[in-house]
Amino acid sequence: INAKKEADAANSAKSEFFAVVAHEIRTPLHQVNGFVELLGKTSLSLEQLEYLSQIEGSSLSMMCVINDLLDFTKLEAGTMKLETMPFDAKDVATGCLAAVAPKADDKGIKLRTNLDDKNVSLPDKVLGDPNRLRQVLLNLLNNAVKFTHSGEISLFVSWLKDEANSQ
Repeated sequence: INAKKEADAANSAKSEFFAVVAHEIRTPLHQVNGFVELLGKTSLSLEQLEYLSQIEGSSLSMMCVINDLLDFTKLEAGTMKLETMPFDAKDVATGCLAAVAPKADDKGIKLRTNLDDKNVSLPDKVLGDPNRLRQVLLNLLNNAVKFTHSGEISLFVSWLKDEANSQ
């Protein structure tokens, strides 16, 4: 019983530590992102714009890691709350593809999707958590780009009806 209490206390301390560190890193990272945005509004050479783009991409990647860490601590603590709101899943998926397209292009990898196919029937709105869907899709697509060396990556979206609820 004492060993379990000690393990629970250590786990709780670890989660608290991760949350504090993540929040402490997030503040200066927001400042970096703000200055990157301001710098992007100035007159820069093509080389400087490329460097700025690299800084921005790295900064956004770091922010994703921090957000994942915070989400992990919330999951571990049982405090993760999923949103329930209407949103356009096609827009979320399209935005995720657009976000990874530059990296895929740099590697010569083709991105394929059925989102523009007129035969694909998707509802205009679904009920759920658009931020979590975006997070999952971005993680999957970023990993696909990272670990794919040639060829293509496909994202196909379909609507499965729930027969019990006819939705």
